[in-house]
Amino acid sequence: STQSTWGTVPNMLDFNLLHNALQLASQEMKVVTKLSDQIASVLEEHQGNVTFYYGGNDHWVLPFIPSKTQLLFPKATVIQDAEGTSHAFCISSSLAMGSKVAGMIRPLLR
Repeated sequence: STQSTWGTVPNMLDFNLLHNALQLASQEMKVVTKLSDQIASVLEEHQGNVTFYYGGNDHWVLPFIPSKTQLLFPKATVIQDAEGTSHAFCISSSLAMGSKVAGMIRPLLR
């Protein structure tokens, strides 16, 4: 309801909440800078079975990342979306993504 929404807005603008959210975002950007050796090792071993999907309208991923990923894992499938799908494709484009993933999996089931 409108009343509960307006009751929530002041809480969202609370200094401590904003500070903590920005602190978490800052920490994430510092920590998530490269693949851990363990994850890279698993991806290297199974790269022929891995698909990396990058949204076409993804402002979180720099433009060179898909091609760099392909160089790191040449046997993996790297897809750069051409339809303008956003970073949050699981949320905002779940039906379209579900259809794409089903299309990728279907041949493997035959």
